[in-house]
Amino acid sequence: MNYYSCICLWGLVILPCLIQAQKNNPYTLENLGIKSKKALEYFVEAEHLAQRRVFEQAIPLYLKAIKTEPQFDRAYAGVANSYFYARQDSMAEIWFEKTLSLNEKKYAIFYSVIGDINYQKGNYQKALENYIKYTKSPNADAKTLEKVNFNKKNCEFALKAIKNPTSQAPQNMGTNINTIYNEYYPSLTIDETQLIFTAQRPRNPTASDIKNQEMTKLKMYDEDFYVSTYKDGQWQKAVNLGPPVNTLENEGSCCFSADGKSVYYVICDKIGCDIFVSDYVNKQWSEPRRLNENINTRYWESTPCISADGNTLYFTSSRPGGKGGYDIWKSTKTPDGDWGPAENLGDSINTPYKEISPFIHPDGKTLYFASEGHPGMGSADLFMSRIKPDGTYSTPINLGYPINTPGSEASIIINRKGDVGYYSLKKPAHEGGDVDLYTFQVPDFAKPIKTSYLKATVINAKTKQPIPNATLNLIDLTQNKTILKKNTDEEGNVLTVLPANQFLGVFIEQKGFLTYSENFQITESTADNPQLLTIPLNPVEIGSVTILKNVFFDFNAYQLLPQSYPELDKLAELLNKNSTLKIELSGHTDDIGEDKFNLTLSQNRANAVKEYLLKKGISADRIQAKGYGKTQPLVPNVSEANRKQNRRTECKILSF
Repeated sequence: MNYYSCICLWGLVILPCLIQAQKNNPYTLENLGIKSKKALEYFVEAEHLAQRRVFEQAIPLYLKAIKTEPQFDRAYAGVANSYFYARQDSMAEIWFEKTLSLNEKKYAIFYSVIGDINYQKGNYQKALENYIKYTKSPNADAKTLEKVNFNKKNCEFALKAIKNPTSQAPQNMGTNINTIYNEYYPSLTIDETQLIFTAQRPRNPTASDIKNQEMTKLKMYDEDFYVSTYKDGQWQKAVNLGPPVNTLENEGSCCFSADGKSVYYVICDKIGCDIFVSDYVNKQWSEPRRLNENINTRYWESTPCISADGNTLYFTSSRPGGKGGYDIWKSTKTPDGDWGPAENLGDSINTPYKEISPFIHPDGKTLYFASEGHPGMGSADLFMSRIKPDGTYSTPINLGYPINTPGSEASIIINRKGDVGYYSLKKPAHEGGDVDLYTFQVPDFAKPIKTSYLKATVINAKTKQPIPNATLNLIDLTQNKTILKKNTDEEGNVLTVLPANQFLGVFIEQKGFLTYSENFQITESTADNPQLLTIPLNPVEIGSVTILKNVFFDFNAYQLLPQSYPELDKLAELLNKNSTLKIELSGHTDDIGEDKFNLTLSQNRANAVKEYLLKKGISADRIQAKGYGKTQPLVPNVSEANRKQNRRTECKILSF
């Protein structure tokens, strides 16, 4: 619960009591328990000023009443109340304590308020002591007691967390990113070359003069997206992302797709906040499109995060059917490419309090988010949870101190390697309440599974020109399951995440060209190294050859392994689409072993591939199978890496 909630809660508890007393009992010496008429005069004038929220004028009058009537407890409470509403917490605390010393039973609620003041400042021990005193009061009311017990648990957690730090102190990202205004909601491309975030900037030159006036801030400040590029070992000066993404309206939180080609973000108007998407096409951003009614409702939707495969959108919504006012939801794409019904993430993640800013790591298994409902340091803290094999979520774990503080931490992202996090920190009100972006080292217990990525340029093998709109299919070869499908841009570029601990097949197709195939088996130790490739596609013409890199056999055997089926299914599809196409399937070996054995092995392997295609309905007269043994090496057989290249199956076009 944040600072302002504490103020509102205190006001709801104390002021109605005073007002009710005033309605039923006019200001009299008897009712106030005092003797001095002069003290009564000062007090009544101070009360009227306080009710009009002119606290700086009310306080001297309360003090005059106290000087005249030293045991005037209502005047002590008036001073404490005025300092509190004027946000002078240190002075308020002193006067709350003085009031309690006069009448502890009558003003027991002040123990709760003193607890809140110290809780927000991170003085957890003193906050805990005052909360405990309130819980022992016979006059404790149920609503306040619920809040106090909640904060007590957080104080107990915080005291332990401070004694057991989980990380080094987070680092402010500096003046190229942060300003005297607010910066929050970071987003990072998978190759970590661009950081995009939301920033508040004045709409006119005089806005900075009213920076701390909350009621006018929304009108005087504009929320836009800014982007910084990582170059020469540091983040460069952030610049406005510009139209059409940025508009005269407020643009809230954003999340970029893994390849940086789509941005999901929030636009707020007078009615509310909804989630939109814009795509980067022909070197410019498209006009934003509002997502469908499964995502956007008449309630508040914000903080979107798109999964690395582009198929699941996580977001925050205040819609009915959740666990509290703000919950985290997700939606999965349907076969037609639109967004399906939203699903609440459930009790493991959501609480009766606020959960926001979901971030699903590119590993697809680790969820990070901000919460005010799980045990933490105060206000919003950062948490992580693992997605279990059955799709449920593990009990969230607080990222600990000093990542989390008495301030409000939110809008977290973690880089693909899983070792560096970025987040926004709103300092407590007594420290100015500014919001800046920070980085931190991710604790070992909170690290996701490392991921790598493929960044490729697809070109015509003959002309060397880029091939736009070629289709990349990423397939789990072990399960023969398509993980994602995407197209190259107008310059032939494509970028995709490569999850660790999976046997992955990459297939790149374009009409009029032979399919290119590749495979990767990313491990934790190799994930740091991205795959940066130039991929040539051979046109479909007589003599063109492509290597079937995802055709596999056991050592010295010729039975096809199941991981070969996705590659051969695509070859069968090509032959079915081009009914006159005739090919040669050739088997090749390295130079290990006897020549006769290698020749026979290569022939049998070519035959095995042919038999598979025949079972797929391809006519036998369209396929020749030929084994070449070791006679046609691609590279000299001088190392195991070279020999691996030479052990291959090729497809050559004979006629079409």
